Amino acid sequence: MLNQTLMEEVPCPLCSSRSKRRLFADRDRVQVREGDFRVVECNACRFRFTIPRPARENLADFYPEYYGPYQGFEGNGLALFDPRTSLSVRFKNKLKYSVLTKYYGYAVRRPPHPLNLPGHVPAWVGGMMERLAFSLFKHRNPRVPVCCGRRKALDVGCGNGIYLLFLKR
Repeated sequence: MLNQTLMEEVPCPLCSSRSKRRLFADRDRVQVREGDFRVVECNACRFRFTIPRPARENLADFYPEYYGPYQGFEGNGLALFDPRTSLSVRFKNKLKYSVLTKYYGYAVRRPPHPLNLPGHVPAWVGGMMERLAFSLFKHRNPRVPVCCGRRKALDVGCGNGIYLLFLKR
């Protein structure tokens, strides 16, 4: 059972109403704690929130040290390209660069290490590889939007902001 001394029941964080209805309940899947957390909807403003919730002073007890949002970024931000210089890594970085600039319209400030392949690669082979890379990238990264100039993005979630940093770059 959840240790109730670590938890608190709260009114609606948006309008302070205490009238709510239960939508569903589920267990903690990160720490695998016993007990359920309920997701409720405020009857006054329809805002949805979780109760019981960890009391502010006990919040750190609910997340392990290895929890992703606790981890810092490398260097001054997101490493868009793998910094290693092996041929396979440079090839993958070149394809990623091509997809982001050609298909998504991103102006990547720091391109990856040059590929410098020996000999000449026919243009049709390069084009085929780019299209294949685009298809794979789109499948693995469905949330990456096509760049549309100076637009704004709202990332709703409880991560560490790395996705927004990626979009900004």
